[in-house]
Amino acid sequence: LHFLVDNAKKEVENKKAELAVAKSLLVPDLELQGGWSYQTRSVSESGTFENGAYIAASLINIPVVYQFKPEIEKAKYEIEKAELKYQDLMIDVTRTITDAWENYSVARDNLNFYNKELLKNSEELLDTSYKSLKKKEISMTEFLMMRKIYLELMFGYANALKSYYVAYAEL
Repeated sequence: LHFLVDNAKKEVENKKAELAVAKSLLVPDLELQGGWSYQTRSVSESGTFENGAYIAASLINIPVVYQFKPEIEKAKYEIEKAELKYQDLMIDVTRTITDAWENYSVARDNLNFYNKELLKNSEELLDTSYKSLKKKEISMTEFLMMRKIYLELMFGYANALKSYYVAYAEL
């Protein structure tokens, strides 16, 4: 999830940079040149080597007629779109984390209930029914029913344990 959030943030930043580029097109590009030059004897009028400095300037992309409004509007739209996408992703991330926490809490509470109450009571009940079977107070069928209930409870405990660790891993 962290990777998706970082990508969404970078996309918003990229769109803002595209808007800055579109707005910068409104400023004319000024090009300055300069240096040192010379003319050979064959080119110069005096027939000697002539040298000297030169400087030149030019303007490019003068936004008099074309104001780059479509590019600027498109860049603004793209920023809004990227920000909405980021907000949607954050809502999904929040929902996913909240759901994972709720699943973990339910699984933890269920496992704690098994550990604190059901396992202890069911083992005592199984021991009591075994002792009753030895004393011939209950029949073998009743003991097997109690054992079946105990095994179902152990199966439920195993499922609760699995659910707990799955929820913990998802969190």
